[in-house]
Amino acid sequence: MLLKDLMKRGIIKGHEIPSFLRDNTHYLVMMGSVAYGVAEDYSDMDVYGWAIPPKDMTFPHLAGNIRGFGKEPPNFEVWQQHHIKDPTKNREYDMSIYGVCKYFNLVMENNPNMLDSMFVPENCILHCSPVAQRVRENRHLFLHKGVWHKLKGYAYQQLHKCKKRDSEPVLYDLLVFEDKYGIHHTSSLEEGAAHLVNTDQSPEAIVRYSNLFNNVLKEKRRAITTKIHGYDTKFAYHVVRLMDQAEEILRDGTLTLDRKDRREMLKAIRRGDWKFSEIEEYFKEKESSLTKLYESSSLRYAPDEAAIKKLLIEVLDSHYGDLKDAIVTETDEIKMRADMDKIYAIAKEWANG
Repeated sequence: MLLKDLMKRGIIKGHEIPSFLRDNTHYLVMMGSVAYGVAEDYSDMDVYGWAIPPKDMTFPHLAGNIRGFGKEPPNFEVWQQHHIKDPTKNREYDMSIYGVCKYFNLVMENNPNMLDSMFVPENCILHCSPVAQRVRENRHLFLHKGVWHKLKGYAYQQLHKCKKRDSEPVLYDLLVFEDKYGIHHTSSLEEGAAHLVNTDQSPEAIVRYSNLFNNVLKEKRRAITTKIHGYDTKFAYHVVRLMDQAEEILRDGTLTLDRKDRREMLKAIRRGDWKFSEIEEYFKEKESSLTKLYESSSLRYAPDEAAIKKLLIEVLDSHYGDLKDAIVTETDEIKMRADMDKIYAIAKEWANG
């Protein structure tokens, strides 16, 4: 499993990650352009996944905690680390691992990134435990018509970013950091990191500096691309991808991230083969046709929250063992009420002689 391998080789330090993630991460997948089948360079990888935290984090009352009262009990929603460099493979990872409850909720809301992670092709799965495989087999349970509103909203945002590449806020953050730690503004990443080491700064400061420095470099590269083509081709291909995915989900009730016809179309956009006016026209036409498809689609209008919750409980039960001490299921609640009614009836009969 990738996470264990990176920790074993010291690329991810023990103090940089919650201790339970190493043995309790159930699902890890490659995302982004790799999953869409349009990546030409595999040196940068977005990795998403989910893990199950300790039982008392999921059910704080087991440790005597009441969320919202007194000292806030420990919780886990997500661990993220960017620019994790693996020199032996000449690869860099951006990792996001979610707590299983947070993950289920985001997928149920049809958050685009989370939905993609559930539907990645088999060749993009880095790690999948038996319980994660069960979740993946039930991934269509999470789809509903709300996906149209989500994906259209994200596509609209990307469309408006196509013409604007503003790297100043990212650069400003780097300059502020360099001033704080006395790093010369013309330093290379290696020189800046060496300065932090020599001045006994924390590992967290070095990671933060690396992230800021690399973000500025990425912004500069995309600014050049925008100047050449007249628009940001990466934002543009996301516009088309999101609208096309919405169509597939509404029409077919499924999602195929690396579908061949979509893959070739996205590659052409990233090369700058489309004019920006064609991107705008594509969005308008799809918005019109998908509004009609939304009405005729056989998908449910809203998520089947009860069924998804049942699946989540099965996942937690499989990991933790018996959940009777942690959660009252609907069946238990009905039985409890029936028992109380019987006790009340007996007591009433006894009182009446």
